[in-house]
Amino acid sequence: MRYPLKFIFSFALFIGMLSVPCLATSPSVSASVSPNAIFIGDIITYSIDMSLHKDTRLITVPDESNFATNTNLSFIDSRVLKSTDDTLRYISLEYDFQIFDINQQVIPTQHITIQPDTSKSYQHITIPALALPINPIKPADVMDIQLSDAIFINTNLNWVPILLLLIIVVILGIGVFKFLHRLKRSSTEQTPLDQPIDTRSPFEIANHDLLVNFNQLNTLGIKDYYVRYSDIIKTYLRSILTINNIEMTSTEILSLCLDRFNEQDYRRIKKLLQFSDSVKFALAPANDDDNKLYYDKAVDCIQSIHDSQTPSTNTSQATSQPVLEESSS
Repeated sequence: MRYPLKFIFSFALFIGMLSVPCLATSPSVSASVSPNAIFIGDIITYSIDMSLHKDTRLITVPDESNFATNTNLSFIDSRVLKSTDDTLRYISLEYDFQIFDINQQVIPTQHITIQPDTSKSYQHITIPALALPINPIKPADVMDIQLSDAIFINTNLNWVPILLLLIIVVILGIGVFKFLHRLKRSSTEQTPLDQPIDTRSPFEIANHDLLVNFNQLNTLGIKDYYVRYSDIIKTYLRSILTINNIEMTSTEILSLCLDRFNEQDYRRIKKLLQFSDSVKFALAPANDDDNKLYYDKAVDCIQSIHDSQTPSTNTSQATSQPVLEESSS
C-alpha cells in the first residue's frame, strides 16, 4: 500500500512541474480607460496591459488607423511602456484620445499578434470593444471646456463685453490694414506728368519723323524701319482725314484716300504704302538706293498733299534734308 501511494504522489508532482511552464507562458492581456468619469472635451487614455513570457515575440499591435472607425475619438498620441523580471515581460500600450460628442462612444475591437517562444506559429489575441459613457454636463466646480489639446473656454466669464471687445479689435485691425495699404499705394503711385503740347503742324511733325527715322536706318532693322515709315505716313493722313487710321490696313486707308485726294497724290500714297508693305512682309528686298528713293518720295508726297490743303501763297516751306548716319564698322 505504501508503494502505490508513493507512486501516485510522484506522478502528481511530475504533472504539476509540467504545468508550471505552461501556466507561466500563458499571455495575460487586459484593457482599461482612464479617467473613469468622462466629460465632453476630456482627454482619455486607453491602455492595453500585457504580461508575456520573456521569450515571446510581439508581432503586431494596434496603431492610429485601427481607431479610425470612430470619428468622434480624436487621436492625439501613443506610447509604449516596458519592464521585465526573471521570467516575464510587461508591456503597456497607451493611446490618448479626445472626445467631442455627448453620446456613448465605443473604442473598436483591437487585435494583437504574438509568437510564443515554444512555437513557430502565431497566436492572435482579440481585445473586445470597450464602451465609454460620456457625461454631457461638467461638474459645478469645473469652469473650463477643453476644445483641443491647447484651447480652453472658461464658461464663468462675462462673455458679452469680451465679444464686443474682440469685434472692436477686429474692426480696428481691418481699418488699420486698409489705411496702411492705401497709404502705401498712394506713395508708390506717381502722378502722370502732363504731356507737353506739340505746337508743330502735322506737316512739320511728319517731315521731322521721316528724317529721324531715315537717320536711324543703320541701327534699325529694315523691317522695323518700314513699320515706322508707314506709321508716320498714316499718322499724317489721319490729321487730314480726321479719323484714327493708324490701326487700319493700307487697303482700307487707300479706299478713303481715293475720293479725298487728287489722282496724282493718291497714286503717290498708294505706291509708298504698297512698297512699305512689301518690305515689311518680306515680299520684296530694299537696298540703300531704294531706301533713299522712297524717303524722298515720302517727303515729296507729304509736301504735295500739304500744298493742296493750304492756300497757294503759303505753300513754300523748307523740307528737311536727310543726313544718313554712318554705321560703325
